[in-house]
Amino acid sequence: MQQEELNRPGSLNSLVIRMANHQFFNSDFVTTFLACHELFTDSKELWEILEDRWNVPSDTSLTDEQVNFIKLRVMNVLVYWLKHDYSSIDPNVLVSISKFVEKPHKECASALGSIKKELNSIERFAPFADDKPPFSDDKVIIKNPTEIPIFGLAHHPYEILFYGDCRSIAEQITTFDFDLLLRIGKFELVNTRWAKPQFNILSRNVNQLAHRSEKLSLFIATSILLQKKLKERTKMLSRCISIAKYLNDLRNFNGLMSVLMGLNHSAVLRLKHTWSKLPPKYDEIFKQLTVIQNPTKQFKNYRDAFKSVVAPAIPYLTLSLTDIKFMEDGNPDYLNINESKLINFQKYESIIKTFKKIQIFQLSKYECSSREPLHTFLYQLPGLEAKELQQLSLEREPRNVTLRELEVRDRKE
Repeated sequence: MQQEELNRPGSLNSLVIRMANHQFFNSDFVTTFLACHELFTDSKELWEILEDRWNVPSDTSLTDEQVNFIKLRVMNVLVYWLKHDYSSIDPNVLVSISKFVEKPHKECASALGSIKKELNSIERFAPFADDKPPFSDDKVIIKNPTEIPIFGLAHHPYEILFYGDCRSIAEQITTFDFDLLLRIGKFELVNTRWAKPQFNILSRNVNQLAHRSEKLSLFIATSILLQKKLKERTKMLSRCISIAKYLNDLRNFNGLMSVLMGLNHSAVLRLKHTWSKLPPKYDEIFKQLTVIQNPTKQFKNYRDAFKSVVAPAIPYLTLSLTDIKFMEDGNPDYLNINESKLINFQKYESIIKTFKKIQIFQLSKYECSSREPLHTFLYQLPGLEAKELQQLSLEREPRNVTLRELEVRDRKE
């Protein structure tokens, strides 16, 4: 069956028949169906239909071999469902599946063993349902550091950008971003789970990467505004632009966009005297990088640049999430065809296609490794909130202050 025909609109029953068909087994179709099934059914109904599909009526024209193929397909679907999305399965359905696999099914002995293995894994994780799962990736970090020796000196955390090597800083940012990118699965991106509090646990990595991007932008803005003197602010501004350049060289577009958002924060942009002292070299780099961030025509510049990117690379995740939300909101879940309400399966296939574009960049790893204590500093990314940044910005450069007045003030301090 051609992919276009496979993805055509259909009833729930017809889609299950396509999944468990004696003539073919399309893993992409199964992946898409199970990733999106909660949008048009629930686990109880799906299990009932799969069970019906297993119990092929004896009066069909199918041969015994074809019937066995259908049973094997049903088993394969169950294995995938339990392995990749067991959290969507009602506990009563899990009990029913457990009873089902306890019966002898000689024609599918291998698949039966795989299902039992997945059920055993789910039972092991069950005690952690209301607590942190056993595979929690929380790291031991230093709480609220005030002074930590780095590069042979002791500095305030925000001064790390003054004394750290800019490329090393960009590499450490990239190791964090790639680690989270690597963990994102297709099930996190369906049904805009990342935007719904009740599904936070199911989109943990997407939310962590998005949250980290926001923290990085505030960290950059804070690091600049904490510098009291004009000369120090200009130096910090130059170094942040240098970090952005190295992130671009590393093809970490997610980190690059975060740093550029920090540099373009209104509290930073209004520092006209700080920007006026920026060396021409860094001013030119900033202008070139800002072209990529231009949001006009749905980030056309970024999309064009990313088309030719070679892995390893990290895409701008926020834009991918925006694309998926647009697909979710802009396409109906069902289509009325010949007075029948059919599931618009192409919509879900488009969403999974977007994930596959992300998945490509999960396959090629960076050679960067963590470097302490730089790694710990950049794990925390402390930053001020927007209101505090605006207040600090007005302290650094009051409205209508002249360059000469700033220079005189700096000499007195």
